[in-house]
Amino acid sequence: MKRPKAIQSAIAIALPGLLAVLIFCWVLSYGCTFSLGRESWSYSDHRLTRQFKGLLLHRGGFGFGTSAGEWTEGGIDPSVDDVSKPRIRFRTWEPFRTPLHPENPDSLLTRAGFQWLEGRKTVPAVWEDPFAMAPMWFLILLVSGPMGLWYFKRERGVRRLREGRCRTCGYDLRATPGRCPECGTMPAEPAA
Repeated sequence: MKRPKAIQSAIAIALPGLLAVLIFCWVLSYGCTFSLGRESWSYSDHRLTRQFKGLLLHRGGFGFGTSAGEWTEGGIDPSVDDVSKPRIRFRTWEPFRTPLHPENPDSLLTRAGFQWLEGRKTVPAVWEDPFAMAPMWFLILLVSGPMGLWYFKRERGVRRLREGRCRTCGYDLRATPGRCPECGTMPAEPAA
C-alpha cells in the first residue's frame, strides 16, 4: 500500500525534528530535572496534601510516576488558590521529596538505565515517590531506528529509478521500460 506524498513529506519532516528534540532533552536532563504532569493540592485537618502524576526527565532518563505526601508543619496557608484546583504544571525541579533508590541496584537493567525508583519518608509526614525510569538513549533508538530504515528504503528507490532499474526489485528496465518483467511493477511516470 502506497502512502500519499503529503504523509511521506510529514514523516520526513517530523521524525528528524523529534529526534533533535529528544537529543536536546537528553543533554539538558543531566543539568537539571524537568517534570510535566498533573499536580493537585488539598487541605483538611490542618494537613496540606500534594499529589503529582506525570512525566519526568532526570539524569539522562525519562520516567512516569507519582509523588504524594502531606505537610503537617506550621506555616500552612489554606487560603492559597492552588489548593483543591488540579492543574497541569511544567516545572524545572524534581517533583519527588525523598531520596530515590533503585529497587535492584546491581542488576544489568538498572546499570543500563531502566529503573524502578522508590522513595519513602515518614518524618515529619508520610511521603512516597514511585517512578519508573528508562534511559533517553533507548527512546532515541526507538525513534531513529525506523527513521533510518525509512530513509534507507527511500534513497535506495530513488537511486534505482535514476539508474533505470525497477524501484521495487532492482531489475534492469532498459529493455522493458513500460513494466518490470520480474515483479510486474509499473515505473512512475516522469514529471512533466
